[in-house]
Amino acid sequence: MARSLKKGFFVDPKLMDKVSACVQSGDKRPIQTWSRRSTITPDFIGLNFNVHNGKSFLPVYVTENWVSLLRPVRLKPITRIREKPDESTSFSEECSYFAA
Repeated sequence: MARSLKKGFFVDPKLMDKVSACVQSGDKRPIQTWSRRSTITPDFIGLNFNVHNGKSFLPVYVTENWVSLLRPVRLKPITRIREKPDESTSFSEECSYFAA
């Protein structure tokens, strides 16, 4: 479901504070954020972000084309890693171990 136009766009307040401080000081260092749900506003244009994808931080440079997107499209979603069964032991050896 889309967000109501009456409510306006959502930007995490902590992220907005970091952006305004960075713009006022003219600092070009990347802003680290975990907020993937924030909408990209025109204030973000020209800034570097390190967006957390669940495992690591990915660098993102915001351009005019990215305004009004909810999260950077190029960021890959969080991938889940499944454990593979240990191939050194067979199923019958495991059963005999637990039967004892």
